[in-house]
Amino acid sequence: MECHIYKGKRKQEHYLFMPADSSLEEIPESILQILGEIQHVMKIDITPSTHLAQSDPEAILETIREKGFYIQIPSKDNITI
Repeated sequence: MECHIYKGKRKQEHYLFMPADSSLEEIPESILQILGEIQHVMKIDITPSTHLAQSDPEAILETIREKGFYIQIPSKDNITI
């Protein structure tokens, strides 16, 4: 799945993963407020075998299919959104 990755200026090391064919307008306003101003970081094709530093690619893909987005949160702040 081709994804855009964004970071929020308010929360360091928090990243928002979205399908490349979706829009930030689809993200709940409450999530955008938590992250603060959003900045595009990269576009990446995520597959189950993609190596990512902090998140399991299969979990990312499953969450995106269920919710339309995935938020990577540093492990010390590990919460479910």
